[in-house]
Amino acid sequence: MLNYITKEMTLENSMTSMSMENSVRNIADSMIGAIYDFSFNDHSVLNARFTLSLPTGETDRTNVSGMRLPYGMQLGSGTFDPLFGLTYKRIMKSFEIGSQFN
Repeated sequence: MLNYITKEMTLENSMTSMSMENSVRNIADSMIGAIYDFSFNDHSVLNARFTLSLPTGETDRTNVSGMRLPYGMQLGSGTFDPLFGLTYKRIMKSFEIGSQFN
């Protein structure tokens, strides 16, 4: 999955009543993953998910005055991040019930 993100932030200085608008937009961190189904029978399903976040987003964005933007305004994390998940679904006669762990 390739992500394109737009972030906007207004910094306000209460002492001088000045404000500065910052915005960034570009490709963020990408993700690649797989899902595997374990079907126990016609009524129970377990899905296992593994995803790896790839550091494709920029981590050194600056504003127009050359100051580095804070972490929340950066487009990437700069790290490889593994993500795991399990989903269980039980199918009853008139409804389904399930739970998910990420």
